[in-house]
Amino acid sequence: ETAWNDTILVGALAASGGGASSCAITGGTGCAGFPKPSWQSALTPKDNVRDVPDISMAASPNHDGYIVCTRNSCPTGNAAGIAAAVAANSIYGGTSASTPVFAGIVALLNQSLGNTGTGSGLGNINPTLYQTAQSAPNVFHDVTTGNNIVPCTPPGMKGCPKNPPYQYGYNAGPGYDQVTGLGSVDANLFVTQLSIRIATTSTLGISPASPVNFGTSVTLTATVTSSPPTQTPTGTVTFSDPVKGKLGAATLNSAGVATLVSSTLAGFTYSITAKYSGDTTFASSTSPAVPYSVKYFHVSANPPVVSVSAPGQSGKTTLTVTPLGGFNQSVSYSCAGLPAGAACTFVSASATSEMLTITTTGPSASLHKIHLGRSRGLFYALMLPGLGVVLAARNRKSRRAMRGLALVALLSFATLSMPACGGGGSPQGNPGTPIGTSTVMVTATAGSLTAPTLPITLSVQ
Repeated sequence: ETAWNDTILVGALAASGGGASSCAITGGTGCAGFPKPSWQSALTPKDNVRDVPDISMAASPNHDGYIVCTRNSCPTGNAAGIAAAVAANSIYGGTSASTPVFAGIVALLNQSLGNTGTGSGLGNINPTLYQTAQSAPNVFHDVTTGNNIVPCTPPGMKGCPKNPPYQYGYNAGPGYDQVTGLGSVDANLFVTQLSIRIATTSTLGISPASPVNFGTSVTLTATVTSSPPTQTPTGTVTFSDPVKGKLGAATLNSAGVATLVSSTLAGFTYSITAKYSGDTTFASSTSPAVPYSVKYFHVSANPPVVSVSAPGQSGKTTLTVTPLGGFNQSVSYSCAGLPAGAACTFVSASATSEMLTITTTGPSASLHKIHLGRSRGLFYALMLPGLGVVLAARNRKSRRAMRGLALVALLSFATLSMPACGGGGSPQGNPGTPIGTSTVMVTATAGSLTAPTLPITLSVQ
């Protein structure tokens, strides 16, 4: 096998592509090249950019090209039709033929993986190609001869060498090269090697021991071993629950251990498994389910609106606790955001419910204080004319004068009493709870746990 380059034969550019990425736009300016993916770094040049190609397939249309039968080129679909296609020059090469051929090989591999139960498909196969080249290099035929060097015409165009012979390209050689990549593919070995994988066993450990309170830092540890234990599996482990779905993922370390630490596991009674993804050498596996409880609780209100018919009245709602993950603690409550003159009281209705009563205050009035100063003696005398008469009766000098004084006192008392009877004063007092709608926030706590704050609408008519 040799690199495809028919440029001289046909008198036009007809050769393998390849090289180092050099024209990825970054930040809107410049051509820095696409960065090298991690799965390419071990086998390709140390140039920090993406190198192509990855692999090679037969490509020359002039050296045993692909005979393509179409409705027009081989209408009979038999040997005579194929001869007709050749006569019609219905022969193709390059990526137009090699790419769909390799796609067909990958389709067979994915079908094989599905049939053997070792996976449902490879998805992006590029990382697998480079892993396979390291773990099973016989899958590829290393192409070490030939090149993709082509003339640069016209000389002086952008990117062309400044000196003769005005050409550019690369030579094939041992190992990865920028002409044939990892080499051509042995389809049989490629499919069978990736279909037959070493069996693995996954186990899961969780700490601290169950149950725990919501917010606790929980460590999930998966250990993946092979049977027989000849190598250490690589890849990722996904931790999940059949109801909650994916909880997180972690990569296996050099000892075959993947660790996920989380302090955000929701309140729930879990059945957690660890699923190993598998790699080019090892089959996937799933650990036995581990039960685990995270205790927490939620509170709801029915009805969510507390209606009060008028200031001074009260309204009620029932608070219900929903326990999660085996929660069974007693709950205490408090209110915040109450309008003026309103107050909350809580009365237990059952082990999981509480009656919330919101009491409001009605408006009340009070008279201004009257500051009498030095004239208070006279005021009391006027307010109590009888006392004035009695005192005056002790003085016998002028009974007629005393009777007049008593009459004046009586008239004065009547005059002072008129504002109280007629409402002529300006009362000041407590206006009570204002009419309108407000949001009262209820907080429920149980030991170190606090449920999400519950908003309740208070409507004062």
